[in-house]
Amino acid sequence: MEGRKLSNTNPFDDLESEKGAYWTDGKNVNFLYTKIEGADLDSFLQYAGPWATDKNYCYWTSLRLEDADRETFNALNSTFAKDKFNVWRDDGKKLKGLDAGSFEIFGDKYSVTPCGFCKDKNHVYHYLSLIIEIVKNARPETFIPLNREFGHDGNNVFWHEKRIKKADIETFEVMKGVDINNEMIPYAKDKNKYYFCNKIVSKDEFEKGAGKISI
Repeated sequence: MEGRKLSNTNPFDDLESEKGAYWTDGKNVNFLYTKIEGADLDSFLQYAGPWATDKNYCYWTSLRLEDADRETFNALNSTFAKDKFNVWRDDGKKLKGLDAGSFEIFGDKYSVTPCGFCKDKNHVYHYLSLIIEIVKNARPETFIPLNREFGHDGNNVFWHEKRIKKADIETFEVMKGVDINNEMIPYAKDKNKYYFCNKIVSKDEFEKGAGKISI
């Protein structure tokens, strides 16, 4: 992800954009109300959400990631950042057991929605806020997300980390759109069944729920 130079705009006006919450008063670098001590203004770059770098350090919010490799550090989206050694999540903590070199996210890199799929060479994962789960039996090399909720690997269909048993992959279709609160509605169908999340529901339940969707 490309870093951006700081502006002097009030970050509280734009917290939901890819610009993040860093700003400058022309002398100091700040994250929201907090001055970042020792940050180099001239080289400072902000990324989506809580990630930033300058010529010396990598940052999560106003704090330095002390063991981050500056040369290979990259923010993947507002939820994840990585270097050649480690992957961090959106609380400044390293995720254990992931292969940083092959780790990647699916979907919009500028999305601030903390939900979706990601993978490394060993596993597919689903993340929701600060929780990341292995999608068991999903093949990383063939996995395709259908949206933030559903995906398939050519053999099986998944909702979050759970396999949808006996779903027909050839005709499986997710309902596109969001509800009035801009939340994704996890309805889907295939030639045989209707689904809410990974549960089979009746046609009436499906049509009632999916009818709330606005495109």
